[in-house]
Amino acid sequence: MLGRLFGWLKGAEPAAPPTPDIDFSKKEVSAAALLVESSRLDTNFDETEKNTIERLVRDKFKLSGDDARKLLDYAATRQGQVYSDWVFTETVRKEFSLNEREDIVGMLWEVAYADGTLHRFEAHMIHRVADELGVGKKALEKQRQAALKRLKMDDPTKN
Repeated sequence: MLGRLFGWLKGAEPAAPPTPDIDFSKKEVSAAALLVESSRLDTNFDETEKNTIERLVRDKFKLSGDDARKLLDYAATRQGQVYSDWVFTETVRKEFSLNEREDIVGMLWEVAYADGTLHRFEAHMIHRVADELGVGKKALEKQRQAALKRLKMDDPTKN
């Protein structure tokens, strides 16, 4: 982002993001970018989270492992070039059905819990994104519980 700002101040055009050698849809990139962002919020983007995101993207969009990694690399680049995730949430809101948006919220929970803990920034982001996607509180909690079950974790709020 700073590069774009300095380029603008100098009168130069910002550099275009690198184009992957596979044509990903805007909705795939947007969903993947939200997952990448959620994993970075606790400042501990580890292999467990990375592998979880890769698996989720591979399964959701029926991609090969290599294509899933390419999508994630591209989504991470795109995510790093914007100031806000609004562009991604807006695309997901418009391009996915309500059931699919609820599934994406479940994916966000799964990424957040993948490292065994839920950071407050992760929880805040998921609640905000769910609200922006039109996912209600009941569905939000249902997706959280489903993510914990998929990860075979006990509910940390029940202690």
